Amino acid sequence: MTFSASQTLREVALRFNKTYPNLQLVFFYPEKRGEYDRMGAVKDLDQPIGAVGNGNLAAHISVSKNLRISEFEALFLDVFGLGVSVLRNHHRPEKSEAGKVAERKDDFGNA
Repeated sequence: MTFSASQTLREVALRFNKTYPNLQLVFFYPEKRGEYDRMGAVKDLDQPIGAVGNGNLAAHISVSKNLRISEFEALFLDVFGLGVSVLRNHHRPEKSEAGKVAERKDDFGNA
């Protein structure tokens, strides 16, 4: 799977979720705090990655099963200038599980 700076955050998230249905992406960029919700996530997912990140519209990255999630997150930040967290989707939480909605996985091959 390849991502480019001209894709919107929503397109990337939907495509990623289709390929890895047990995972979700959360985009963040701490330097622009006013444009993010209280959890630090980007509010407007209809923006191109390049418009939110470093503006390099020629940038792109590829994801393979051998790439570790921590490597993907670091690569995304380095190439696009935009933070991303990969979280594991869970079933709808019960009240007692409210704090355990998402957890990390080690690599895409195990997703």
